[in-house]
Amino acid sequence: MPHTGSNMEQLGYVPRNPVILVPGYMSTCLEVQESPWREWSDRKVWLSMQAMGFEKVFTDALPMFKKYSEGLKSELLNQRRDTEELSLKRKWIQHMVLDADDGISDPEGIKVRPMKGIDAVSYLDPGRISGDLSYVFGPLIQELRDVGYTDSNMAAMPYDWRLPPHALEERDSFFSRFVSMIERMMYGNNDSKVVLVAHSLGNRVIQFFLRWLEARVGREWIDHHIETWISIGPLWLGAPKSFRAMVAGEMMGLDPFIWQHEGVALSRTTASSCWMLPITSSAYNVDSFALVKRDSAISNAKLRNSIVQAKHEESSFLMHTDALGFHPFKIEACLEDCKLTAQLKFWETYYLSNPYFGSYQDIKRPPPISKLFAVYGVNRKTEVCCFLSRSDDSGKLTPLELDTSPTLSLPGHQVKDGIVYEVATTPQKILMGETASGDGTCPYASMYFCSMWGDMGVDVRIREIENAEHRAILKSHVLHELVLEAVCDAPVAVLKNFNTKAYDVVKHLRMGRTLPRVLRLSRTAIENVRPYADEPSSSYPYMDVDRVSVESRTRLTIKYNSKSHPYVYESDNAYGIASEIIARCSEYARVKQKRSSSAGVDANTGLRRGSPVPLQKRTDAKDGAGRASSTVVKSGLETKPRHHTWEFVPSMSIAVSRAAFSAKDAHKRIGEESVADSDDSDDEAEEGVFGGGEEEG
Repeated sequence: MPHTGSNMEQLGYVPRNPVILVPGYMSTCLEVQESPWREWSDRKVWLSMQAMGFEKVFTDALPMFKKYSEGLKSELLNQRRDTEELSLKRKWIQHMVLDADDGISDPEGIKVRPMKGIDAVSYLDPGRISGDLSYVFGPLIQELRDVGYTDSNMAAMPYDWRLPPHALEERDSFFSRFVSMIERMMYGNNDSKVVLVAHSLGNRVIQFFLRWLEARVGREWIDHHIETWISIGPLWLGAPKSFRAMVAGEMMGLDPFIWQHEGVALSRTTASSCWMLPITSSAYNVDSFALVKRDSAISNAKLRNSIVQAKHEESSFLMHTDALGFHPFKIEACLEDCKLTAQLKFWETYYLSNPYFGSYQDIKRPPPISKLFAVYGVNRKTEVCCFLSRSDDSGKLTPLELDTSPTLSLPGHQVKDGIVYEVATTPQKILMGETASGDGTCPYASMYFCSMWGDMGVDVRIREIENAEHRAILKSHVLHELVLEAVCDAPVAVLKNFNTKAYDVVKHLRMGRTLPRVLRLSRTAIENVRPYADEPSSSYPYMDVDRVSVESRTRLTIKYNSKSHPYVYESDNAYGIASEIIARCSEYARVKQKRSSSAGVDANTGLRRGSPVPLQKRTDAKDGAGRASSTVVKSGLETKPRHHTWEFVPSMSIAVSRAAFSAKDAHKRIGEESVADSDDSDDEAEEGVFGGGEEEG
C-alpha cells in the first residue's frame, strides 16, 4: 500500500496546523476503573478479545476458520452454559451496559471510563489477529507521523461513546477539556489554528460542542482558535440503519466481535444510540424510515396517530408499499410499539429538548464555524428504510422484526431481505434528480446535506470518494492525502500547478502478459490503479523516478530508484504522459533543492555540506545486453547506493527519448524484456504471478 505521509514528506510537505482527532461510535477504548471482580480492575474492556472471549471471533471472523465456522459455532453454542467463556462474556456485558432507566449511570460497583491519549483512538485492540479488524484512526495517525507530526501538534479527544451529549460534560467534563486542549495545541504551536478531524458520530459530537461553545464563549473564540473542521463520513441527518438496530436488532458492523443479543443489550442501555437516529427531511427520497404492516398496529387509532402524512399521488414510493399493506410510521411510534419507553424518553429528553441538539429543524441549522471540509464515500448500497411486522414469537429479542416478504420493485431502489437500499443509480432529490448513493451506512442525502450551509455563512468543501465504505475510508490512501494536504504546507508547485491526471494504459507484466491499467499522476506520486478501483495498487513519489523514456509513439518506460526493473506501458499518448511526469519530477526536484539549500545542502552538488561525492554512472550507447539503447537523459546526479548513510538531494533534469522504433521492433523489444517488467509485490499477488488472482489474457 502507498505510504502517503513519507511520500509527501519527501516532496517537501511540512506540518502547519495542529490536529485534534475525534472518533466515532464505539471507536474509543474503554477501561475498567472499579469492579466487583479484582481481576477486572484496570483492564481494557472495549475492545478486548480476551475480555470478550474468543468464541465469536474464531467462529465467524477469521478467514482460516470460515469453512469450519458453522459446525464449530453449533458445537460451542451447545456447550456455552458449561464453559468458562460464557462466564467471561456475562461479566463483560455487565461492565459494558449502563443503567437501563437513564442510559448514563454505571451498574452498582462498576466504573468504566474512556482511556486517555491518542492510543485510545488508534486501534481498539492492537495485535496480529485483531489489529486489522479494530483500526480507528491508526492508519491516518501513522501517515501524519510520517509527514512530521508529533505529540506536540497532534492529539485526540477520546470520549465515552455510550453517553448522551450532555452527560459527557456533566460526568466527564469532556467539552471543558476539549476547550483546554484546543487552547494548549494552538498556543504551543506558534498560535496556529487547530484543525478538527472527526469520523461518523464524532461529527455529531463536534456539532454539539460548537453550539455549546458558542453559547459560553461566543463565535469569536471559535473563529480565532479553529481553522477548519474535516468531517469524515458525517451523518448530518442521521442513519436509518441505527434506527433499525434499536428497534429490530442490528449489529452495526460488530458481527465479528459479539453476538446479536449482546449487541441489542448494548444499544438499548446506552443513551448515545439515539444520537444517530435519522432526521426526517425533504432531502430524502423516502417518506419514512420504517414501513410497518397494517395488521401489526395495536389499534386503528394508534395507526392514524402515528402514520406519516403524505400524498400518495406525490410519492410513487408510498404507492408501491401501500399496495402491499405497509404504512410509514414515525420513529416515536415504532419505539413505543416496541415498548422501548426508555429509548423514547432518551430521544425526547436528552436530544430534542436539548438546546444544543434541538428539534428536527434546529439540528439542520449550520454549525457556528467558518470552514467545513466534508469527505465521504459514495455509490455503495446503503439502507434507507425497512419493512417491519409484529413477531408472534414471544422469545424474540424485539416485538417488531424485519419482514422479508416484500419482493416488490421500487423505482431507483433495491429491496432485499426486508430492507430498502439506495444504489448508485438512485435519483437523489437533493441533487435535483442526479443519481448517487451513500457509503453503506449513511445515505447520500445525510452526508451531502452540509452543502446547503454554503449559502448560510459556512465555507463548505466536499470531496466524494468512489466506493469508499463508511469505516474503511479511515484507511483510504485518498483520504490520507486529502487530510495531509489540508493540514500541511505544500511546495509552491503543488499548490499552483499539479492537479490529478489519469491515463488509460496497458501494462506489461511477466512472460509477455498485459493488463489494462490507469496510470494516475496525483499531486504527490505516480500511481498504478486497476480499472474501476479507487485505491492504487502501487504508488511511487516523483522523487523516486530515475528515468523516463519513450521508445516508440506508444511505448513508455519508467524506472524507479526503489525498483530493480522498469515499468513498461502502452498508450497512444505515451509522449504526453512522459512529458507530464518529467515536468512534475523536475519541479519537485527544484523545490526540494531550494528547501534543502537553506538547511545546509550544497546547491552545486546536491549534497549535505561535508558529505562524500557519489560516483557518476556511465551512460553508454549500449545497454547491458549489447543492444542499442534509447537516448535517455538521466538525473544530473545518480541516486546514492542504499548502503550509504549520507543524504543526497538530486538536481533532476530528465528528457524524453526521441528514438524511432518501428512497430515490429517495439513488439520485439517488449517480448524480450517482459520477464523483467513485473509489477510491484502487491500487484503481482493479486494478478496471478504467484498462482492466484484475476485471469489474464
